[in-house]
Amino acid sequence: PLFLRDFLGHKRNPIDIEKVEPVENIVKHFVTGAMSFGAISKETHEALALAMNKLGARSNTGEGGEDSDRITGTYQGISLCSKTKQIASGRFGVT
Repeated sequence: PLFLRDFLGHKRNPIDIEKVEPVENIVKHFVTGAMSFGAISKETHEALALAMNKLGARSNTGEGGEDSDRITGTYQGISLCSKTKQIASGRFGVT
């Protein structure tokens, strides 16, 4: 059991596999969390973007943005650029 609802006793009938989205469509719903460039290594940030782009899913730059080389960079024809850009206000520590 992973969730509280797993203990509630309500069991659903299985869905026929023919009525479920194909894997190719399901993975497009995947996203990464917004992790700033600098909070994790450059290589990790890039690998997350590459993996999500390979799946057709979305990665998020986080407030730190991303290395400018990645905007047009590719690896084996796949973009290294995060699809979601997070823009910080530039007012860190200001109340």
